[in-house]
Amino acid sequence: MNRIKIVPREGLKREHRFRLSVQLSRLINAIQANKRHYRRIHEDDDPTTLRDQIELILYHGAIVYEGVTTLAKHGRDLRGLATWSRHNELVRRLQAEVGQKSSFTQKYLKRIRNKVSFHYDMDAIGNVLTGLQLTKNTSFAESKSKHDRDLAFVLADEALVHFVISPIDERDTDEAKWDYFQEKLLDVSDALVELLLRLTVELARDFTVIEESEE
Repeated sequence: MNRIKIVPREGLKREHRFRLSVQLSRLINAIQANKRHYRRIHEDDDPTTLRDQIELILYHGAIVYEGVTTLAKHGRDLRGLATWSRHNELVRRLQAEVGQKSSFTQKYLKRIRNKVSFHYDMDAIGNVLTGLQLTKNTSFAESKSKHDRDLAFVLADEALVHFVISPIDERDTDEAKWDYFQEKLLDVSDALVELLLRLTVELARDFTVIEESEE
């Protein structure tokens, strides 16, 4: 295993460049870990599968929102890096995600982060429920066993998905809107991670050394 090891020096832990590199590393880890879990979920008829998929997708959207806004917040510290100018198109694309009201991040991810992922806003879900048709065949919860711990609250899932897709006008059907949301989310996520990785590696060159494994 190759390792990138710290080259310690007096005051390193207080240096802004070092702290910023750790913060960006934290974002990369969170995005990548969540994405791996999401992609490992296999479709089946277990209601908990859909629940897990929805929660992972929406949490991923919230993390990506945090990542994009963090990148913008520290733009002044990062624009002096060679990576910033070398990957200018990628930088402009992610800056637009913050600066343009019609961007995917501002139009969809911001409301997810603020209403249903990091904050459980009753009004947001309540507004969605008013538009759902409830019948005697509507399930509140489902389970493949008789244990309460295995319950998946499918009505909450349905309300959550409708909250996400309701402002999407790029597609016509609910299924197409949900697919569009996932595709765009992963697209922005991939671009964000690509830039964060390059920036973090460049930042870390100031206080690290590569130790190659002997095979």
